[in-house]
Amino acid sequence: MLTTYTDQLLGKILEFEDNVVRLGGRTQDRGKIKERTIYERAMRMKKQIIGSKLGPARAQKEQLTERMINLLETLQPELLTPETLRQYGAISKEQEASFYSNRAGWITYEDDEQPTGVMSDWLGDSFTHIIVAANLSDEYEEADIEYEALKEMEAEFQTTLQADEFDDSLKGRWIPLGHNYRVQVPFMASEDEVRRAMRSKNVWDINDHVRPAMYQRLKSKVVAGIRKKFDEYNVTYQKLVRDLKIARLEKYAYILGSAKLVGLTTTGLSKNRSLLAAIQPKVLLIEEAAETLEGLVTAGCMPSIEHLILVGDHKQLRGHCSVSELAGAPFNLEISMFERLVNNRLPFDMLQEQRRKFSASTSTHRPANMSWSRYEARDP
Repeated sequence: MLTTYTDQLLGKILEFEDNVVRLGGRTQDRGKIKERTIYERAMRMKKQIIGSKLGPARAQKEQLTERMINLLETLQPELLTPETLRQYGAISKEQEASFYSNRAGWITYEDDEQPTGVMSDWLGDSFTHIIVAANLSDEYEEADIEYEALKEMEAEFQTTLQADEFDDSLKGRWIPLGHNYRVQVPFMASEDEVRRAMRSKNVWDINDHVRPAMYQRLKSKVVAGIRKKFDEYNVTYQKLVRDLKIARLEKYAYILGSAKLVGLTTTGLSKNRSLLAAIQPKVLLIEEAAETLEGLVTAGCMPSIEHLILVGDHKQLRGHCSVSELAGAPFNLEISMFERLVNNRLPFDMLQEQRRKFSASTSTHRPANMSWSRYEARDP
């Protein structure tokens, strides 16, 4: 079912049953259905689940996130500072002190053409301004795409928008690491010269043409140290994310388990199959089943299901198979389970009389002798 069908059905159910949960946050309703989404219910839930790791996992994840951000912010300045180089073991304390002690008496001035600071003074003029490349995609206009292909792309995007919890935004803190300048090595220093420079106690005694090569060597050591530490953090972060996800699922399972009815789309059914299996539902009802691909229905056939109800009209539109080669014979993936069971003459009930009014534009799409059909799969 698409989002609108789900909300319409839930709206009717709420007229006589209040204990309903809407699984999936993408709903156009801003009233009763919105209040019963799993997210809203979880936010209002005050009861703590015994043994839940939700609180500790969230706190540890936030603390680790701050440490990872602080680690990346080390690379934000245009040039690494002597303090950073010493912190990661690239230079000694004596070398760090020499950057400042031997700089005394120097007159420095700000220059828009290069960075400023003690490291900039030490490197001299070994800087190149980084030119940001233009966006090559701007050269291609939308008109270059064939009209039919463009319409298919739009239709696919609109279908995706109707799926549960679609969100194309990136979450989290943004840490920009782009620089405006690059340290350029104008002359090739030998390996012996770089090694001697690395052992020098006074960094100002190092020849000018060796300094850029030495800085690049020092920077590589710092970046390698940051990457190693970040990888260690990332392993712990992934574990905390899994713990947090499990804790949230435990909370969601508790909410769903206390509801009499859970409403969701077929896309949400596939995405949340493990969560639904945890509450062991016994009845599954698929509305607009004739337009629902069989794979989506099969995903809902969990071991606990005792009664499958398919409601739809196989005389109208079929489901859409995204791979056209598989839609027709011999695969026939566009044929729903509902239509296949009806074609195979399994028992089904069909309404003979339509008890609602249609506008002139709507009534032309539905045959006069066919309004609704329903197939109920029962245990033998």
